[in-house]
Amino acid sequence: MSVVVSVGLSALKWIVATALVSVGCAARAGTEHGSANHGSANERPSPSAEPEHERATDVGADVDVDGDRDADVEEGEYRSLRVAGFLPAVLYVPRSGEAAPLVVAGHGAGGRPEDECEYWRALTHGRSVVLCLRGRRISHYYSGSYYYPTHIVLGRELRAAMRALRAAPDVEIAEGAHVYAGFSQGAIMGAIMIVDHARAFPRLALIEGGFQYWNIARARRFKRNGGQRVLFVCGTAWCANGARQTAAWLRGAGVQVRLEHAPFAGHTPGGAVEDRTRAALPWLLSADTEDEEPLRTTAGTTLELAR
Repeated sequence: MSVVVSVGLSALKWIVATALVSVGCAARAGTEHGSANHGSANERPSPSAEPEHERATDVGADVDVDGDRDADVEEGEYRSLRVAGFLPAVLYVPRSGEAAPLVVAGHGAGGRPEDECEYWRALTHGRSVVLCLRGRRISHYYSGSYYYPTHIVLGRELRAAMRALRAAPDVEIAEGAHVYAGFSQGAIMGAIMIVDHARAFPRLALIEGGFQYWNIARARRFKRNGGQRVLFVCGTAWCANGARQTAAWLRGAGVQVRLEHAPFAGHTPGGAVEDRTRAALPWLLSADTEDEEPLRTTAGTTLELAR
């Protein structure tokens, strides 16, 4: 039986009101913790009436990103990437010219890909290609806020973005275990759709979400399709308690799992949650057996997804 996770219409007013109140707090938190506004805590924005696609800037055009997160980050280039049938994604490309590992990231409801790309660029010290999916606008009246309608639509956007990435000039992706990373809604819906793409994305970083819709059968399918490791990072007890059960199912299926909990940090990717994520990344990205290829290699490109 297939389960479609979607967002409802009834919470638009609540989302808008909450966003107006929380923007100032999020900005102050970003200054204090180095975190950006990745989306609101609840995952129920209303879909807008606009089509999924709009005119995008060319690959290589400037993208408005705040880059003052970490002085120990290599320089690179942000690009706007046309994605057929969808709004443009944001792409970060290191300037080293060498093949780099790939991180694909999904933001929370009400977030934006520019912030998500900056977050993962900083965490990977600018040494990974980072592709951030935009989703749909919440409303014509509130620009800069996006969401993913369902996990099925998110999966389609991922496949279209990967086709665009393969066609992008001067982008070299290293072979090996690519990472799907998500915060809140990007983690919740991403964890569902990525199971069928585990060969390309065998490692997951799921922050404040992504534990909700697993079961024993789904965990086994993720492993069977190539899944290797899952990192859960939580700032709330709600997330940590739910992730413990999911972690048990994944471990039972033979998947390596790590759960990081920053108590009372809240539903945010920043602050203590970001610190926990940074500390766990070496585990997520490294190879600890002779049979496993390291994530960071320098050859070829393997980006095929399940159809």
